[in-house]
Amino acid sequence: MRREFIAASVVVILMASVSSASAQQDYRVGLVMGYPASVGVLWHVSDGIALRPDIAINRQSTESTSTVSTGFTPPQTSTSTTTGWSTSVGLSALFYLGPLADLRFYLTPRLAYQWTRSKTETSPELPQLVDIESESDGFLAAGSFGAQYAPHDRFRLFGEVGLSYSEQEGETGFTVARQSLSTSSFGLRSGVGIVVYF
Repeated sequence: MRREFIAASVVVILMASVSSASAQQDYRVGLVMGYPASVGVLWHVSDGIALRPDIAINRQSTESTSTVSTGFTPPQTSTSTTTGWSTSVGLSALFYLGPLADLRFYLTPRLAYQWTRSKTETSPELPQLVDIESESDGFLAAGSFGAQYAPHDRFRLFGEVGLSYSEQEGETGFTVARQSLSTSSFGLRSGVGIVVYF
């Protein structure tokens, strides 16, 4: 009787282990929180391929005080406030190297569209200091090598390093006088984050 009980217990434990391993592979969608600051979703299309759309939104505000003196009038002091938004929407594809495991490596190309808007306002308004507006739009293309570790079946930690290239075009200046801008950059890219599966 005791042997039968032990045998039954072993069978139950083995079945629970298989069920747990199977459940670990069944999680297909997870919430991604990464740094640099972004949030997204990781969707496992198959055991070897995943898609990761993401979005990032940043708001900046800067305040400075200026004193203007012409030599003929008393100095005039004004405060300039610059507010701006920077937003990007991207999509990464993860191509895993090797079979399912707690530690997996992958290659990930990424494309993103990004835009920025900023405006500088002066109070009180002075002839020498007028409002300035800037805006730009562009794209970013990157390729990285990544590593993903699973300390728990519902969590993943990951880190990536690679290269990125970006181009942006826009305008800056006053209401009556605008200047065109065109910038490009190439360099290293890195990021870390966590995935929480539903």
